[in-house]
Amino acid sequence: MNIQSDEQLIYHSCIIEKAVSLADKNWFGTGGSATFFVEPTSAQEMKDAVSFAREHKKDFVVLGNGANTLISDEGVEDVIIRP
Repeated sequence: MNIQSDEQLIYHSCIIEKAVSLADKNWFGTGGSATFFVEPTSAQEMKDAVSFAREHKKDFVVLGNGANTLISDEGVEDVIIRP
């Protein structure tokens, strides 16, 4: 099931946010926006986030606390998953 708005969509069990700034999600405070951003809180949500990326032919990146991570100011077109 896909329910969509300008800011987010619901894909199965997870909420996928659109155009989320990554500057506050890494230690350096740099970076543009992620096209898609997910913060799964369960194993099922994690599976659904990966399925979403595959279905939409997007790469996905798992972002932890953002230590030692530089993010381009131009943003990222991948699906960013931050468990």
